[in-house]
Amino acid sequence: MKTILLCLVVVLCFWSLPPVLAQRFQWERLPAFGANPIHLMQSTPQGTVFAWTDSTALLRSADNGASWSPITTGFEPLRKNSSSANEITALAGQDSGLVAVITRSQVLLRGIIRSATSGATWMPFGWNQPYSTGYSDGLNNSQFSGFTSDAGKFYAALTTSVSGSLYRSSDGGVSWQEFGNFARVAPNRSSSMMSVGVRGDTILCGLALPQRTVLRSLDAGKTWDTASAMPSGGSPDRILVAKGYALASNGNSIMTSFDAGKTWQNRVLSSPLIPNLSITAITANESTAFVETTQGVFVSRDSGKTWQQENAGLANQRITALALTQTAAFVGTEAGMFRTSLGQGSTSVPLGFEPLRVGVFPNPAVSLISITASLRTASAVRISLFSANGSNVFNRHESASAGDYRTEIDISHLPTGAYFVRVEAGAAAWVEKIIKQ
Repeated sequence: MKTILLCLVVVLCFWSLPPVLAQRFQWERLPAFGANPIHLMQSTPQGTVFAWTDSTALLRSADNGASWSPITTGFEPLRKNSSSANEITALAGQDSGLVAVITRSQVLLRGIIRSATSGATWMPFGWNQPYSTGYSDGLNNSQFSGFTSDAGKFYAALTTSVSGSLYRSSDGGVSWQEFGNFARVAPNRSSSMMSVGVRGDTILCGLALPQRTVLRSLDAGKTWDTASAMPSGGSPDRILVAKGYALASNGNSIMTSFDAGKTWQNRVLSSPLIPNLSITAITANESTAFVETTQGVFVSRDSGKTWQQENAGLANQRITALALTQTAAFVGTEAGMFRTSLGQGSTSVPLGFEPLRVGVFPNPAVSLISITASLRTASAVRISLFSANGSNVFNRHESASAGDYRTEIDISHLPTGAYFVRVEAGAAAWVEKIIKQ
């Protein structure tokens, strides 16, 4: 009887552990970058990763960071903190449509560049007009303050000396339309913008003045209102709208909202043990949120309610950028790049995709696996196979008609262990864990 009671106590204690104790990330340095500082990182839902260091080229990886290729066309000249050269300030999108924002001296808008080839090649454009060496974008008094993408659309926040405006592109960055002039939305406010976050019809914009102010739209920018004042002082310099919640930062605090930005709760990350902490970036996938700071990485697995510092292998590096793929997380620091494997369940829907009905059998498997899917429309099907450490070991691209889809993959040559099968069809995708025996 005592043994049974003891087992029950152990089980109940295990169930009561907070979600943040579910997993601890272990970071490893990527030797390809040495101790070079990383200024910017971004990934696509399809798994392509981009990084910009002190070099004059944007670096691209299509194999989960195993190798990197320099991309220069469309970007030159690039140099950090140079009044005579351009900088990559932001990058967003999917493999089929990427947009990078080019500025000078970090904030003065210079233009955009576009890619429809997974970032392998880029086309330079000005803001609303073709690019030329000495072009004027028509927004000479504007500063760039925020950039994001959602569902194939791009959003750029610009600030003039008197107000802020939000621009949206629905054609991959070819043309842009202003749809949020906040001098009209909030005429009694100095409404220069600090940040913008978008998911579906929800748009949240952080204002510089008055501090602690967020403007929000729940109908894709048709109407706007002012959210309640944030509980922590300062302006919201970063906003992320995730599935079921939103995150915002201002200095050393992270705040969460569970009502589409109407009200906010403060989650202070700094403590007497972590002085002078400053937040540098925030990002999330469907299960985990990350806050990058001058004192390392904080992780939340309960929609931002609780946070845990997870710096094993980082040696208290100052984090400057972070990017997520389906199977790995990458952090850029002032002294190189680090990577960790993301633990997954047996199935999942990749970030930015709709669920896809997929079957993978047999599982476990020895030599052949069959993959079936139900396609609502004719689609380009992309199948990828990843090892447990995130290495891409197989790819297949083909066109398929609407209806039932089926194919087979030979895995007899692969070592035994766990693998992840990723199937994409248009805007839908699915990831299934398999065991190779």
